[in-house]
Amino acid sequence: MKTTCRSFSTFKALAISSAVILSLHVSVNANATDASSTIETRQQNFKEMGKAMKTINQQLKSGAPDLSVIQQHAGVLADQAQVLPDWFPAGTGQETGLDTDALAEIWSQADKFADKAEGFKQSSQALLNTAEKGDIAALMGDLVGVKDSCSACHKSFRAD
Repeated sequence: MKTTCRSFSTFKALAISSAVILSLHVSVNANATDASSTIETRQQNFKEMGKAMKTINQQLKSGAPDLSVIQQHAGVLADQAQVLPDWFPAGTGQETGLDTDALAEIWSQADKFADKAEGFKQSSQALLNTAEKGDIAALMGDLVGVKDSCSACHKSFRAD
């Protein structure tokens, strides 16, 4: 009888241990999947912003810029700037082993990152405001401001 009780106790302990290990494995895999999805979405958003910048630049360099196209793409930049900091939750950096250029400084220097993100938010909103006013002549200066705010963040927080 004692052998059976010990066997049952051992079996029960093994079953509990296995369940704990399995739940940890599932949790780690879920976190890896979440990080992968977050990184992928973040990269897609940045590509969308790059396309918007390129389109605006092309329009301004053309002989006849289409203000509605510029306004649309300036709106993309301003909208994305509102939520850009949310694209970087903890656990979505290079420590994941996934393909990302996000440096650890985003999280270790969170205040500095927030300041850079705010600079981008302000410069992209200024670009949108100028586009909505229809001031083609002033748009190039505002676009340079957006480019500068992008570069300032990339220098500190993006791997080359």
